[in-house]
Formats: sequence, C-alpha cells, structure tokens
Amino acid sequence: MTVKAEVSELWKQGAFEKEASASTVNTLLRDQFGTTCANISVILKSCEFLRKDAGGWIQRYRHGTRTTPGTAATTDYFASLDIHPEITKVSKKLFDDGEYDDAVFKAYKRLNNIVKEKSGRNELDGQELMQKVFGTDSPTLKFNAHVTEAERNYQRGMMFLHSGAIAVARNPPAHEDTSGGDPVRARELLAFASFLCKRLDEISAPTQVSNAATAQKKNLNTSASS
Repeated sequence: MTVKAEVSELWKQGAFEKEASASTVNTLLRDQFGTTCANISVILKSCEFLRKDAGGWIQRYRHGTRTTPGTAATTDYFASLDIHPEITKVSKKLFDDGEYDDAVFKAYKRLNNIVKEKSGRNELDGQELMQKVFGTDSPTLKFNAHVTEAERNYQRGMMFLHSGAIAVARNPPAHEDTSGGDPVRARELLAFASFLCKRLDEISAPTQVSNAATAQKKNLNTSASS
C-alpha cells in the first residue's frame, strides 16, 4: 500500500475531522501501518479530500459524502428540499462539484443582494443592511402590517434571523470555512438561505403594507371606541 493510500485509510477512519499536523499524520502512519514519510506534506497536498488550514491538515468533506465532480448527485437535494430558485441558480453547480463553502457563500451573497434590490438601500450591506431595512422602528420592508405587538415581534425576529444568517454564513472568521467542507452542514445552510428568500417573496409592496396598516389601525380604533 502506498503512503497516499494509507493517508486515505486514515481519512476514511475520521483522522482528519480535526486539524492534524504533518508530524501527527506521520505518527498515525507509524502506529497503524509501521511507516513514515519524509515528504508527508507533499503527499497530503496531493490528496484532493484534504486542505491545509492554519492548524494543520483537515478534510474537505467526509468519506462517502461527495458526488463525482461534474455529475448529478444521487439525490437532488435542491429539488427534494424545494430550494428557492435564486439560491439554486447561484449555488447548485458549486454544491454538486463539492465546492460546499463557495456554494454557501454565494447563497448568502445572493440573499444580501435580494434585500438590497427589494429595499433600494444599495448604500448598505451585511448586518447593517438587515438591521435598518427590517428594524422595528421604521422598517423599509415589512413582513406584515406592523401594527400589533405580535406583528412587531415577528418583524423583529425576522430581522435577527437575516442579520444573524449574514454574520455567520457570509462573514465567517477569515481562517474558517462556513461549512467546514461538510455537505450535510452546507445543505442545512443552503436550506436556511432558501427559507429566508421565500419569506422575502411574501413581502408586499410598501404601499400595500402601508394601506393594510392604516386599515388595521382604523379597525382597532373603531373597536376601542365602540
């Protein structure tokens, strides 16, 4: 068995679920196969299922979870989960090719841009965009008439969901990948981006929301006076 094949066996056993230095890998090879390699870093670099991180070598994806690049996945998760068309457009090919972190990044970048397009607030970006556009004081985009306490609480919750999603998925720490190369986590993040996009689709035009709010306030005032 070649050293690369031995490294592959270690990967299948989960040795690279956490970062492992080259010396650590050599120790694992010695303990399990009785071999070491002077050029272990070169071997690790040639393994397409590994990537070099700040703390050592870590898997791009788990054994048995990645589809062959350029081919359709056995399960079309985008179809089965009814992923929003805008997310499918920017992320599906990347996901199918095993580029999980790029797929997630593109999805949340698109979410950010959809909010810009709907609100017209192109001067804002990221968390600031989400907090000002959906903020409960005077939101540019409203998910409801924004009259009752329950409606304002829902609006506030959606603001936090959008703002938090952008903070976690679009702006991870520079040394970290969002999905960790894990297709399961990537699917979860893509599904959440899809959920948020679908909620944005439900937003009425500003004039419609304003008219609905006025009518609801009038009804509340009428009820209070009667």
